[in-house]
Amino acid sequence: MKPVSSPAHTGLKHSTRAAIAVFLFAGFLLWLCTGHENPEVYLFPFMVSIALFALSALALGRDLMGLGGHDVQPVPMLRLLPMLVIIVAYVLAIELVGMYSSSLLALFLIVFIYHPSEQLMSRLSSSALIAAGFIGLMYVLFSILLKVQTPRGWFL
Repeated sequence: MKPVSSPAHTGLKHSTRAAIAVFLFAGFLLWLCTGHENPEVYLFPFMVSIALFALSALALGRDLMGLGGHDVQPVPMLRLLPMLVIIVAYVLAIELVGMYSSSLLALFLIVFIYHPSEQLMSRLSSSALIAAGFIGLMYVLFSILLKVQTPRGWFL
């Protein structure tokens, strides 16, 4: 039996390209959360962005040192494009529209787009329930328990 030949060297591995893309995207999100008039409003997104940036740097470092998982299946980046566009629009609209309203819309769209069901009503109802439930938990956590000032915008 003849051994399977490896493909010609084409530059960076897929996992390295993906790690670089996530690292750059995390840096972009971190940049979006800085330089605002009222930094207290962006404290939580800033902390999440720092965590995402640190974890993506760790993943990139592990991949560059050859310590990354070798059984990871590549995800078509074009499939993730709608979510990335929604997240960027969400971050840009959060102050204008309000945290809870923009979060509800962004989460609804992400769940709806990536929902496995083919039936429209099933996708609509479960996406609405998931988004409303999650935003309800966010409201209780941030506004009631932590008493965090959130961007109000046009709506709640």
